[in-house]
Amino acid sequence: MLDIIFIHIHKTGGKSLSAILQEVYGRKTTFRLNQNVFRGSTPDEIDLRELFPDSTKILSGHLPYPFLREIVEQDNPRLITWLRDPVERVLSNYYWRLNLDRSHKLEQTVKPGKDITLEEFIHIPKNQNRMSTFLEGLSLKDLYFLGMMETYDRDLESLAQKLGWKKVPRIHTNINPTFIKEPRQVSPDLRSEMIRLNALDIELYQEALSLQLSINQSVWS
Repeated sequence: MLDIIFIHIHKTGGKSLSAILQEVYGRKTTFRLNQNVFRGSTPDEIDLRELFPDSTKILSGHLPYPFLREIVEQDNPRLITWLRDPVERVLSNYYWRLNLDRSHKLEQTVKPGKDITLEEFIHIPKNQNRMSTFLEGLSLKDLYFLGMMETYDRDLESLAQKLGWKKVPRIHTNINPTFIKEPRQVSPDLRSEMIRLNALDIELYQEALSLQLSINQSVWS
């Protein structure tokens, strides 16, 4: 029976949450599920329990909630996730993918080609409203803990307190030095377009900001 599920939506850089969980709870009871197992499938086509060992108590990964719904209803685990300003999320994902492609090209693992522009990237449907897509069907009020990427270190310390960890592992949230750094300034018109294309995430993020304190209130009370 699962006790905790960490729904990862964003890449943190440095030591991942999955690695931190293994450090805190041990490898025997923790398991990170690769999101590739969900691609091309629907929730009713996958038996989630077949994908992790019976000893698993702490499950983590980029886990779309629709695939978790049945097991959440059965086990009633504590649900934890981190959200991020939607525009910054899109920008971060764009530059991460852009730099990843460049790194691959340098290694000659893919054929050289024209880099996708930010304007092209934001109009690809799968890059829009990612947080809302991952959490579809889940009310934020049902979360055990809600963190924000903008205050990741502080919120991780608060989570550690709420879960009763003896210490908070060293986080190391530095960005991968092999990635090419890019300025994240965009024109007002392009930013407005990103807001329009991610309206569901904007609404979700605003709701999260208003609810975070009440969701995590036992940490600060």
